[in-house]
Parts: sequence; structure tokens; C-alpha cells
Amino acid sequence: MKKEIDPVRRQLDALLALIRTKQAAIEAIKQEMTARIEAITAEYKPGIEAAGEDLKAIEAELIGLARFNKATLFAGTDRVDVRNGAVLRQVARRVKRIKGMLAKLKAAGREEAIRRIESVDWDEVEKWSEEILKGLGTRRVPKEIFAYEVKEE
Repeated sequence: MKKEIDPVRRQLDALLALIRTKQAAIEAIKQEMTARIEAITAEYKPGIEAAGEDLKAIEAELIGLARFNKATLFAGTDRVDVRNGAVLRQVARRVKRIKGMLAKLKAAGREEAIRRIESVDWDEVEKWSEEILKGLGTRRVPKEIFAYEVKEE
């Protein structure tokens, strides 16, 4: 003789079945969405990559032009405003990269600045004091950094 399932358990079971159905529907929609996003991404990727390469070349030309003409452009200022934006010049003090730094880091016990492939972690070295840098035979030197801003139309 089979026991009859009480009404509450029957209702719980029915609700669980509805939940399973809705979860499957949501998953199907997500899979369709992902497929469409991947197709759209593939369609636009070549154009975005080409435009990105063009942009890098234009930016390099802009920085090169600013660097070549810095004496006249940045006389008494670090910002040159033009109709379509501005070119900025900044001098930052950066650690001079020297040969033999890896051996000096090892000798000084500064392992935190050595990458596992045995190269200098210059980002770590940039954080060090002038005294530590001097002890390793290097120093901070001025390095010009150029940037730009584009005005909104």
C-alpha cells in the first residue's frame, strides 16, 4: 500500500519543479546571450584593433613632436593648450637603470626586487630611498613624461 503524499509536500514538490524549469530557462537565455556577445565581439574586434594600432601611432607622433619641440613649446610652462586639447609635460624622478644591478641587489640582500626570472623589479626599486640607491651605485634622474587631454566637442 502506497502512502499518499500530503498536500504540503505535493505543493513543495511542484514549486521545486517550477524553480528547476525557471533556472533552466535562465541558463538557456544566458547561453544565447553569451553566444550573441561573442559573435558581436568577433565582428567588431578587427576594427577596434586596427583603430587601436592607428591611435598608438598617432600618440607616438604627438609625443615625438612635443619632445622634439619641447624647448619652444614648454618654455615657462608644463602645459600647451590648443583648440582640440592640451599637451602636458612632467619631469618625474626615476631610478636610472644600470648594468650589473641584479648582482648588486643580490649582494645587498634586496631579494624583493628580484623577479623569479632573475631580472630587476624596477617598480620595487623605484620605491627605495636615495641612500639605498646610492649604496647600489644608482640614483634618480629626471625623466620627462608627456601626456595629452582631448576636449569634448
